[in-house]
Amino acid sequence: MAKRSYSRDIGGVFSSYLISLVASLGIFVILTRLLGPEDFGIYSTLLVIPLISVGLVQMGIRRAAVFHIGRKKYPLQQVVSSVFVLLILASLAGMILSWVGFRYYDNPLFQDRFIYVILITVPFKLAIVYFGGILLGTDDIRSANILNWTPLALNLVMVALLVLVFPLGIMGALLGYLISNALVAMVYAVILGKKYKVQLRIHKTIIRDLVVKGFVFALSFMVIQM
Repeated sequence: MAKRSYSRDIGGVFSSYLISLVASLGIFVILTRLLGPEDFGIYSTLLVIPLISVGLVQMGIRRAAVFHIGRKKYPLQQVVSSVFVLLILASLAGMILSWVGFRYYDNPLFQDRFIYVILITVPFKLAIVYFGGILLGTDDIRSANILNWTPLALNLVMVALLVLVFPLGIMGALLGYLISNALVAMVYAVILGKKYKVQLRIHKTIIRDLVVKGFVFALSFMVIQM
């Protein structure tokens, strides 16, 4: 049974990466052909600042969640609830940081409506990262794999709809990016919230341990990359 489960997990991870790769390629082909070099460049650049912000404010919480859930030092419900609390705080920080980045960059091609749409995406991108940690920590590999590829697959569908069928240009591409991440994040938020009876309470010790361990993981990753 263990060998079969292990093989199934490996197959699931491989399938997840394969679907993600195909979806990413499809998105790239559609956008480069329909938006053209200039608009595709604007779209790609618009994503850079929020993605950097998400990378900075996630604070290694994904790995910290895996660690503390697996360690079972604290009640699972409280750990998951603390991850949700940190998600809210990190989302606010990420949106503010992204806004400052856009104001500093001050590209005249970045229309305010583009910036507003991409800022709204930040909490959902962070949610997908944090929820992945919860799923991996609870050994729900199948759901974690689905969480990995679903946003990209949905984004491909939305891009085909909003850029190919309805030629909305850059705004269509950004809306597709937002909708795909938002749908996945909200569905998993409901599932995890109900399953673990999430309560948005401040568990100071758990939050502190998550942040400290997350910082250690993030710092270690940075050192390895150097």
